[in-house]
Amino acid sequence: ITTQQYRLDDPDYLEIKKSETLEGKIYREVERIAVNNKGLIDKGYPAISYNIAGYELRDVVRDNIIDLTRLFVGSEGTLGTIVEIKMTVLSKPKYSMMLIAYFKNAISMGKATYEAVQRGASAIELLDYRLMNILKTREEKLTADVPRDMEYMLGIEFDGTNLDEIETSIIELDDKISNETKLAFKTEIARTEAQLLNYWTIRKLALPLLGQINDNGRKIVPVIEDRKSVV
Repeated sequence: ITTQQYRLDDPDYLEIKKSETLEGKIYREVERIAVNNKGLIDKGYPAISYNIAGYELRDVVRDNIIDLTRLFVGSEGTLGTIVEIKMTVLSKPKYSMMLIAYFKNAISMGKATYEAVQRGASAIELLDYRLMNILKTREEKLTADVPRDMEYMLGIEFDGTNLDEIETSIIELDDKISNETKLAFKTEIARTEAQLLNYWTIRKLALPLLGQINDNGRKIVPVIEDRKSVV
């Protein structure tokens, strides 16, 4: 089938829906489930700005429009196989800066993440001490400035077209989590391309090392993320 946005009263959609094909059956059933269970679906999702938990049921039918694309993409292959994709490519932001913050515990890190989200951070990436300890043995020069007593490290990125606004947001967040609330025990601002590249290189190198983490006999194993989504 081809997934795209259709108005519920669109003649093309009505023609698809009344057909006895697999596509027609899918659209009929999905519309019925989404409309009849709208209250339950809306109640089941927390108030988050970005969902990566799998099946995106909230916007399948919204404002008299049905769109199976988000549902299908979020299923990570469990609903079928994508054979062709038409994508819209966004322009790279003109400016980008990052606040790199270090924390002693997960509670402080979590509270700082909330502050970053409230200020419109474009990306928030986390590394913990287990990954960093492994990485430090392999990339001493790259990780030389990372405190050895840190538990968690956040890379909080802001981007856009106005450099002054980006810097103001970074400085305000830094002041909030470093001075006002004392959540982070050390912070640094990455302003240049070289500084940003250094952080993203650390992040990229760390991901393949997840399988090597051994926490008192417990190891990370691959799972299907969608099984965490319950509505």
